[in-house]
This record gives sequence, structure tokens and C-alpha cells, in this order.
Amino acid sequence: MLSVWMILMWGCGDKSETDTALESGDTVTDADTNTDGSSQGSDTDTDSSTGGDPDADPNVDADGDGVVGSEDCDDSDPYTYPDAMEFPGDGVDQNCDGVDPLLKEARPLNNPSFDLDDGGVPVDWDGFGDGYAWQQDGSEIVTPAGSTGQIFDARSGNGSLKIWGDYGTSPFGNGESIVSQEILPNGTWIWTETNFWVDGWVMVHDSNPLQADAAYSLGIRCVKEFYGSKSVVGEAFSTPVTTVDSTNTWMRVWSEIVCPGETSLLEVVVRFEQPTTGADSPDHGTVFVDDIAFGIVE
Repeated sequence: MLSVWMILMWGCGDKSETDTALESGDTVTDADTNTDGSSQGSDTDTDSSTGGDPDADPNVDADGDGVVGSEDCDDSDPYTYPDAMEFPGDGVDQNCDGVDPLLKEARPLNNPSFDLDDGGVPVDWDGFGDGYAWQQDGSEIVTPAGSTGQIFDARSGNGSLKIWGDYGTSPFGNGESIVSQEILPNGTWIWTETNFWVDGWVMVHDSNPLQADAAYSLGIRCVKEFYGSKSVVGEAFSTPVTTVDSTNTWMRVWSEIVCPGETSLLEVVVRFEQPTTGADSPDHGTVFVDDIAFGIVE
């Protein structure tokens, strides 16, 4: 249990589907959209930019991102245009500057896509609270109300993380469920000069949508160890996914941080917040998480 909570915010990521030009503290979401009620659809975050249709009218904005074809490096992708949010290391030049920033491995995550489970929970991820499980690809989605008859489609691989509020079952959780993985230093990091990055995909299914003040976010915590105790000395989380966001759509969220010099390790944190605890809490809902990437932006 963390003994001191000295929280210093550096920066955070958003998941707005408009994917507009960013100001300080703003963020965006790429989305895998679908219209058939399933979680699988067209992935807007492709592996390469095609440049669009060479025969398209250069004065027309074919993809609806607000930039005409003559000024857009890929007018077939609404998430790729000049000054768009750039996700490092994904093989896509989102901001049209000709470069996909390198995302170096900083102690690679274990089981980053939640493809492995051990007794119904993700391998190599630690849980806090009692509101998380592993959801196998192709399995039936079950809610507190029982069977839904709907089949889960992971964004990739064999499965995903399923996380929800713990209703206060943990004496320290206050309704907050956390699944995390510890990242140890590699001996060369200078905490105050290193830009750590995390992004991942989240989907809210309509079988158990978010309600009231329930919220999901993804982040990084800078932790100081001192004689067996741990203190959070810095953290940054994505703008939360809440009731206003779409269901049955894989959305991309992100966050980044430069840690203070007293940091001794990092934690990548998946968090579901349920502000009102107890069996009668109105903060219901479940989210599915997949394909988390962590590293250092150069």
C-alpha cells in the first residue's frame, strides 16, 4: 500500500473522436468503429499511410477531417492530417511531417495485449480491488445481470482485460479498481529528462455501458521507494472514458510524463473509477482493454 500520495501532474492524453489539432493538455482517440453491434470493425489506425486516392479532387476533403486533399498526406484517413496527434512507433505518420517518432522499449511490458491468462486473470498484471478479469476472444459476455448471449471480439489476439468498479470490496480501493505492471529502471534513465509514453485501446460494450460517474483511464505513475514503502511522486492519466463516449467502438487513449528525480520505478496503470461505493452505487459499467504500448519517446 502506498504510504504517501504526493501527486504531481505533468501531462495526459485524451480520447476525443474529433482528433483535432492539440493544445497543451489536449489529447485524441483513434477508433475502430463498427455498426453491427459487435466490437470489431474498421480500424482507423492502419500500419501505413496510403496517400489516399491519386485520382481524387485535390480541392475536396474526402475523409472529412477538415483538410482538403491537396494539403492532406492521406485524404482517406480522417485521423491523418497536418498537425494531427502523432502516436509514436505505430507505423503511421498521423501529422504528415514525414516521420513516425520512435518509441523505444523501456523495459518492455509483459503480456501487453492480454493474450495470456492464469485462472481467469491476465498473466503478469497485478490487480487492486476486486473488479477485473480476463475476457477470452470468442467467449460470451456475462454481466452482473447474467448471460447476454453476445460474443466478445478482442481487438487482437486471444483476449482482453475486463475491468469494472469494485463496489468498495477492497478496504483501500474506495471503489477504484486498478490493474498495473511495474517497470524497473534500466540504469541509464535520467528521470527528469526522459519522456515516458503509454497508449492503449479501450472499448465499452453496450451489454454493460458506463453509467453515472463511472470512468476509465490509462496512465503512468512515478514511484519512490523508501525503506520498503512506496510513494507516488508523479502521475499522468488519459482523459477518462465516460458515459458520453460511444459503445462497441475501440478507442485509443494515451498519456505521457517526465518523472521527478526522486523516482525509483514506474507503474503502468489501468484504472476504473467508481466514486460512489457500496452495493447501491449508481456507477455501473465495464470496459475492455487491449494492446497497451509503453516506451520512451525520442
